[in-house]
Amino acid sequence: MGFIKNFFGDRLEVTNTPPRQQEHIIVVDEKKPSPMAIIYRSEIDFISRCILDYPNIETGGQLFGFWTSDGTPVVTYVIGPGTNAQHHQTSFVQDQNYPDIVGRELHRRYRLQHIGEWHSHHQLDLARPSGGDVNAFVFGLRNPRFPRLLLCIGNCTPQKTTVNAFNFHKNDPHNYVHARWDIVEHESPYRSIADHDLNRILIQPHTRNASHGQLYTVEGVIPKSSSSKNHWLTESVDNVEMMKAFVEDVKNLAPEYPVKTEILPTGEPLINIDNGKYKIVLPYGFPKRLPILEKNGVSGRIEATIISQMEIIAETWETNTSTLRNAFQNWLKETLAVCLMQERKYDVGMPIEQDHAIAPQKPHGWRELHEIIEEEMKVLTSYYNFTNDTLIYYEDKYSYKIEINMVAYNPKIDCHTVIKLLIPSAYPSEMPDVVVGESSIGGTQQLPITSYLQSMDFTPLYSIIDKGHSIYRKMLSWTSQTSLARAFFVANLLLIEYAKATQNGYSFQERIDDLLESEELDKSLKELANIIKENNNNYGSITT
Repeated sequence: MGFIKNFFGDRLEVTNTPPRQQEHIIVVDEKKPSPMAIIYRSEIDFISRCILDYPNIETGGQLFGFWTSDGTPVVTYVIGPGTNAQHHQTSFVQDQNYPDIVGRELHRRYRLQHIGEWHSHHQLDLARPSGGDVNAFVFGLRNPRFPRLLLCIGNCTPQKTTVNAFNFHKNDPHNYVHARWDIVEHESPYRSIADHDLNRILIQPHTRNASHGQLYTVEGVIPKSSSSKNHWLTESVDNVEMMKAFVEDVKNLAPEYPVKTEILPTGEPLINIDNGKYKIVLPYGFPKRLPILEKNGVSGRIEATIISQMEIIAETWETNTSTLRNAFQNWLKETLAVCLMQERKYDVGMPIEQDHAIAPQKPHGWRELHEIIEEEMKVLTSYYNFTNDTLIYYEDKYSYKIEINMVAYNPKIDCHTVIKLLIPSAYPSEMPDVVVGESSIGGTQQLPITSYLQSMDFTPLYSIIDKGHSIYRKMLSWTSQTSLARAFFVANLLLIEYAKATQNGYSFQERIDDLLESEELDKSLKELANIIKENNNNYGSITT
């Protein structure tokens, strides 16, 4: 049995699912993200009410309070969206003036600090931070004023909400912690007084009553109320056969791991892979609702990538009886397969290794593709002055995959950036995909690209920027005449504009729309090309 102390010093029994089982001790280390977050009942209720105001689109707000001596956040006051906030199905942009005005007053009057953010993923069942969320918080931790940050993610059904807490720490920003709630069953001492004092500027939710579903707390996971509803699996014999087909698909994807089926206490079936390292849950509402991939011991970076891909899948998931298995197979490729590839070192950030006995055939048109790439490489190395220190061309002789790594202009300090273009076999009819790598090796000293390429964490563009792939496609206006140079500059420009928007607090999407609607895009790309050309003449200043 383990114990921790809450804000008032009370000893609390630490349990896991089900409640009051004696399983493990939660240890709070001030040098790491705290596994606990303290919040008053009135404030978690406030978040629930705000989410229920917008059940079908995202909403959000800010968290105020302070940090305990061991680095545990204490949420004493929460605000929701401002009047000019932008609510969409897969994104939320806060009214920038609202949290600034309210935050100043909360600090001036009560000395409350801004300790984090919250937003909802409404009914998408994405209970963890997306890739964009993680990257925004990793960027925020670069500010010395914010060595720790708290992010709360909400979900909802039409009747109930869930709110999950995630703590970030500057010492290991990518590996955030899913924190247990320590809920103080009282109204916050600041709720009534601040609501009164700041009445003229505060915006209150329209929903009067909170309605909570599952909450992950120091007393265990409080389960949803039991239900006698039937699951898809039990509706027909055909569905049981389909479930067996799902299991075969998983076994084919992961032949080296034990795979078995189980039924959760809630009645939801799951596919257990590698003794619980991965679990595929078919939730109530399946197949209208997507499967859920639960991962044990997966890094925060991989987690962020998978969650971001889940957002994309959620937008396009449409099934019927004839297409359900195809939909499930595609879902496996975008989720479980990515995790397994990371384990096998088939990572987009590393040269692809193969362990199959039979080499694949050369793609049709391989020689022509080679000739096109060689001509474009000549342009990059001659006109833009890329050298072996700033550009690496990699061709896997086994899989016939091509990637081009180029040092990018980076607005960040003490960080090297590489843009990797993944060349499709149908190039130039199809545009290259983009992944981005960062490394702090060497600090401001510019080293050859080979010195830090293998140490980089590579992330798909859409995991950094919400809907980044579609924005990249739109800005690129890809045709068979579009060059790799333009693809590189567009991807680089997107990263620069995203960093500027994040730093200065303006809308990234509005900035991109302005670029697309004016002649400024081509001008900006030419200016960027000249900067990179000039920096490559004097390699060593690219990241300054």
